[in-house]
Amino acid sequence: MVKSSALTRRPTLFDAALAIILTLVALITVYPVVYIIAVSFSDTASIVQNKVFLWPQGFNLDAYREILQNPKIPRAYGNTILYTGVGTAINLFMTAVAAYPLSRPGFFGRKFFLIAIVLTLFLNGGIIPTYLIVQKLQLIDTMWAIVLPNAIWTMELLILKSFYESMSGSLRESALIDGASEYRILFQIMIPLSKPALASIGLFYFMGHWNSFFLPMIYLNDAKLYPCRWCCVIC
Repeated sequence: MVKSSALTRRPTLFDAALAIILTLVALITVYPVVYIIAVSFSDTASIVQNKVFLWPQGFNLDAYREILQNPKIPRAYGNTILYTGVGTAINLFMTAVAAYPLSRPGFFGRKFFLIAIVLTLFLNGGIIPTYLIVQKLQLIDTMWAIVLPNAIWTMELLILKSFYESMSGSLRESALIDGASEYRILFQIMIPLSKPALASIGLFYFMGHWNSFFLPMIYLNDAKLYPCRWCCVIC
């Protein structure tokens, strides 16, 4: 049996250097996580004296006891999970629907809408006008103030639009010949075939909502609605 050249190729100096670099990057990435875990199990004196490195010193569970006894923390994490789940679902649905007509060459006003959308990458209405709109819509101190203003991100919309354009046009033509409507083409053909692209942009949407700090600070006044990041700051 003839073995492939990829399996029989001897490691080169480049391979060794690449392995060393990737190992260093991995260590740099993992170290803060390991350090934080070690600190969380260490006593205050050891932390202040800078004795903690990769292993807990003066083992105790005071930090975890404080978190579990504080009712604000579990509620804040519940809010974060809710905002992230609902927000990501709205993001994916709105982006999938908006990208479809923009990917169709015959869509009326396509060029105008694309230019207007791309301009939002460089220009925006600003914090105060956006706040006034949210206030007029009576969304202050609600979950919708967090998830609706960012229902569609421009870059993710353009990515999904390009993915739609890369799909074979014969699929849509065949569906039209069979009598399918544009809604059926979108929801039964385009979206199911776009799962890889939706998964990619969904990850960005998820991280954006999970790490959101600025929007809750502006739109939420009720402490019971704070997500985990904003709650941890005020606590």
